Amino acid sequence: MALSKSFDSFSCPVCSETLKSPKILPCLHTFCEQCIHEFILSTCRNKDNVIKDFNCPVCRIVVKPKDAEATTDKWAAAIQDNVIMNTVLTMAHDDKSLECHACKRHEQTSEATFWCKQCYEALCEKCNSMHSWMKLSMTHDVVQIEEVGCRTLGIDLRAVSEYCPMHPLKMVDVFCFQHKTACCGLCAGINHRKCENVKPIEEIVHSSGPYKTLLEKLNDIKESTKTVLQAKEQEKVKIKEIAKNTEEDAANFIQKNRSKLDICFEAFKKQLTVFSEEQNTRLNVRIRLLEQLIKSIEHWIKVTEVVQTSGTILQLFVHVETVKQQIEASIKELQNLCSTDTNINIRFKKNDTLQKFKSVEQIGTLSIEKKEIESNQLDKVYQMCSNFGICTQKFEDIRIYHTGTMHVPGTKLQCGVCIADNYILLPGRLFFQTKTPSFG
Repeated sequence: MALSKSFDSFSCPVCSETLKSPKILPCLHTFCEQCIHEFILSTCRNKDNVIKDFNCPVCRIVVKPKDAEATTDKWAAAIQDNVIMNTVLTMAHDDKSLECHACKRHEQTSEATFWCKQCYEALCEKCNSMHSWMKLSMTHDVVQIEEVGCRTLGIDLRAVSEYCPMHPLKMVDVFCFQHKTACCGLCAGINHRKCENVKPIEEIVHSSGPYKTLLEKLNDIKESTKTVLQAKEQEKVKIKEIAKNTEEDAANFIQKNRSKLDICFEAFKKQLTVFSEEQNTRLNVRIRLLEQLIKSIEHWIKVTEVVQTSGTILQLFVHVETVKQQIEASIKELQNLCSTDTNINIRFKKNDTLQKFKSVEQIGTLSIEKKEIESNQLDKVYQMCSNFGICTQKFEDIRIYHTGTMHVPGTKLQCGVCIADNYILLPGRLFFQTKTPSFG
C-alpha cells in the first residue's frame, strides 16, 4: 500500500532527515528519538546545575519529563511516541503495507486497511468488522488507512494530555485564570479554593470568543507580523542604499584630493562599514524573530486545524493556551527589541580644511540622524494578539491626571477599575510609591 509522495518530506527539524522512531512533544513538534535525546544531553552539558526540564528545539516551549526522578539519559525514551507519524512513514517506505495491530497481538499477519482514531490502531477488514460489533468501540471514528496522514499531518494528538498532572487518573476540567493553570476538580478544591476566577473548561471553550474564530485570529497575527517583517526588510535595504550613497558621496570628494586622502579615506570606510554592519545586525535580529514568529504561527495554524477537526474540547483548550503562551513570549521578545527603534539617516559631512588633515575626523565624519518612528510598527501585531487574548503591552512613563470627580454613595473602592479604554476609576485616597516612572 503506497502513500502519497507528499508525505515523503516528513523530516526531523534537528537532523533534516526522514524521522526515525518519531517522538512528539506537548507542543506537537516531532523529532527523531536519537536527535531529541542528544539535544537533551547537550542542554544538560551547557547547564552548570542539574536541569529539571528542557526546551523544544523549535518553539522553545518548556517540556517537563514524565518521570521527574529519572536521569536525563532516560527522558527521550519516555517521550510520547508519534504513532500517527510512524504509521505514515511505515506505509510510505518502499510501498510497504502496514500490518493489522490486532492480528499482530495474536501472532497473525494481515494487511491493515482501516485506522481507528480512538484506539490509534491499524485494522484489517476482519478486525474492523469485529471492532464495530463491540459495544465499547462501535462508535469509534474509523477511516481508510490512506487518510491517516492526510487528515492529521502526521500529528499524534495524544501528546496533548487531557489528564491532571497531580492526579493522573482524573481529566482536567477546570481552569484557574489567576494562576493560568488547568487542573481537575480535586485540585481546584484543594489548591484553588480561594481563587475567584475558576471556570469549567467546557464553559470557557463554548463561550469564549477566541475559540469561535481561532484560525482567523491566528491568521490575523501572522499577516500583521508579515507586515512588520516587510517593513524591517525595507529598512534594511534602505540602510544599505544610504550607506552606498554616502560612500559614493565621500568617494567623489576624496577623488579630488587622492594623493593625501587615500589613507584617511580607508579609515572613513571602516567607520561606515562598522556602522552599517551594526545596523544590519540590529535589523537581522528583528527580522529573524519575526520570521520565527511567522513560521511558528504557520505551524500552530496547521495544528489548530487538526485539533479542531480531530481533537477533543480539552485538547483544543490545552492547545490554545499553549499557542497563547508561545505567541506572548515571542511578542514580548520583539517588544523589548523594537520599543527603542528609530529611523536612521546618514550622510557624508565634508570638512573643507584639507591642508591640515591628518586623521579621518579632519576629512569628514559620519553624520547620523536618528528620528523616532511615529507609531510602533508592532502595534498591529499587539492588537491582533489582544484579540486572541494575549496581553503584550508594557507600561512605561505612565502619568495619571485628574480629569474629574464622581461621587458614588455607599461604595468602598479599594483599587483602580478600568471602565473604558481611556478611563480608570480611582479611590479618593490613592498613593503610589515608585522610582521610575513617576506618577502624578
